[in-house]
This record gives sequence, C-alpha cells and structure tokens, in this order.
Amino acid sequence: MKYNINGYEYKMEYGKNRYENWRLIEEAEEVDYWLHVDEYPSTHVIIEYNEKVDEDVLKYGAQLCVNKTNSIKKDSKVNVICTNVSNIRKGKSVGEVYIKDMSNVKYIRIKK
Repeated sequence: MKYNINGYEYKMEYGKNRYENWRLIEEAEEVDYWLHVDEYPSTHVIIEYNEKVDEDVLKYGAQLCVNKTNSIKKDSKVNVICTNVSNIRKGKSVGEVYIKDMSNVKYIRIKK
C-alpha cells in the first residue's frame, strides 16, 4: 500500500499473520526497513527504501505496526524495532525472525 506522509508517497506493507510476515521478508530488498514490536508477537511492517524516508516515516510505520498488532492493550506504550532487512534472518519456525546485529537497531517508542 502507498501512504502519503508529508506530501510524499511511501510504500509500506504489513503481514496479517506469520505466513504473510515471512512472505514480506522474502519479497523485501535488503535495504528496506523492517519493523516489529519488541517483546510481543507482532505484525511485521516493511517500508520500501527511499532516500526520503525520515523519522516521520519510520514513526508512521511503527504506529502502523502497533495498531495492527492485536496482542497490545490499548493505551500501552511499547518499543518498535526498526532495522534494515539485511540485518534479520528467518528462524526455523514460520514467522520467527532473528536480528543479526543489535547495534544496527533503532527503537521507536509508540503508544497504542
């Protein structure tokens, strides 16, 4: 889907289940951004890389990730992990993902 943020269009996709989450990773480019709620089973969000992606776009994607994650209670504050797809790898179980290098992770604090 395309989202208009600050006058520019950005492509963001999110998974509705663990199978879609894995499909998103498979189809993403290594430079794309991957977002996931920390400490929760969550929707994955992929933001297609674009030189105009900035903090506002990442926050929008993080909010989308939180809003689409049912396991988070309303009014909770959570951290959303943001890193490039090149910094993650799929685990053994469908939907399981590991981060290769935590020093390349950004945390975005979001309220549901």
